[in-house]
Amino acid sequence: MSTGTLTKEELERVKTETSRDDNKAFEEKPVEEKYRTHNGGKALESKLEWDVDANETGTVNQKCLCQSFSADGRMVAVGTTGGMIKIVNVTGDTPSLRSNIEVVKGKEIDPITSVKFQPCVAESNNQQNLLLACTSGGRLFQYHTTTGQLVWKSQEEGNKLFASGFLCDGRHFVTGGSDSALRIYDAAKRKRVTVYKKGGYRSVGHTSNIYSICGHPTDPNVFCSSGWDSCLNIYDVRSPVPVAATHGPYVSGDAVDIARDNPNHIVTGSRRTTNMLQLWDFRVNKEPMNYVKLLTNLPFKKKASEAPCLLYGARFVSHGIFGKPCIIAGGGGENPLARTFDRDLLKNTGTVAAGAPVYSIDVHEDPDDREKSKVSVLLSNKLQLFQGVNLMPGDGGSSRGSRGTRRTSVKSMSSEYDIRKSKVPPKWVGH
Repeated sequence: MSTGTLTKEELERVKTETSRDDNKAFEEKPVEEKYRTHNGGKALESKLEWDVDANETGTVNQKCLCQSFSADGRMVAVGTTGGMIKIVNVTGDTPSLRSNIEVVKGKEIDPITSVKFQPCVAESNNQQNLLLACTSGGRLFQYHTTTGQLVWKSQEEGNKLFASGFLCDGRHFVTGGSDSALRIYDAAKRKRVTVYKKGGYRSVGHTSNIYSICGHPTDPNVFCSSGWDSCLNIYDVRSPVPVAATHGPYVSGDAVDIARDNPNHIVTGSRRTTNMLQLWDFRVNKEPMNYVKLLTNLPFKKKASEAPCLLYGARFVSHGIFGKPCIIAGGGGENPLARTFDRDLLKNTGTVAAGAPVYSIDVHEDPDDREKSKVSVLLSNKLQLFQGVNLMPGDGGSSRGSRGTRRTSVKSMSSEYDIRKSKVPPKWVGH
């Protein structure tokens, strides 16, 4: 385990073992051919849609950048380029816009770059529906989304915020941005408690913009982060330095996730034309640090001639919303779309032809009722929602298919929602 300062020899070893060109690394250990052959995946149809380029916000064109499910899965918060948060009810078959929270007022343009609902703490009811929001101007806000009330605000001087994330017990949250530092806050006291500083020649840490932060699903001390420095770092709040790291993913959005059903696995989505979607395992131990092992490169491109899709979002889906546990990832570029991958066979099972850049993907999984689990795909101009439904009977009207197995369908929330034609509650009186 590193103590925070590496010798010159240790740094050379890190560089040698982790800085290999991605293409060469995959040539040395290629993905098995059976994982590369797939049926192309079925088309996944549209769900909940509404136009975010609304005249109600004045002359500002609102484009979606980030999103987050509430803890109970009943709401989705969407952050926009015009400094506004849209709270959308996603219960039943008729989703509706609940409210607009105007975070940035007047002519000042400060895009909302990250929104995260706070997980509920078991012994407290005060944190229900609390939302953390970050802006590219380095500002932090916390709102109570049920009432639209501003609870807290702060400023990280000299920093542009691009990422945030809560640890799994909801007691702490982490922020990251352009200054390459990670800051941990006490969520109840709303005070900064720890800072992981920018890395350098003789210290470990991020060295460029941080775009994704993900808390471990069961350990409230562990989280991971990634960004433009092509590093995936694992942190434990009890350690002053990262406890594990690897070189590889080039992350430009909220595109890092830890599997809830197998917390040793991490998926990353990269903004590049090759090796975009990767699966990692961080149980590997090598001195002087722990190194995250590359398990496989998922074949996001169906064929070499296909136009590239630069990934901005990636998530694990444990429940069988798309038929069985999978990985879903999406992005923009010349070929904006989202795709699902079977977790066992690592093959493409479905495709969403987005028509606009996919900037964020989020998942709400209800452990007690699969029908309430949802996957939300956020495009630059609309929100698309998939939801699990009852198991459908097979051929012949029986509850079993032709091979004696039950199959799951995906529910499409097909109503279109246009906020320019709908009555929206008065804008909340902000700060």
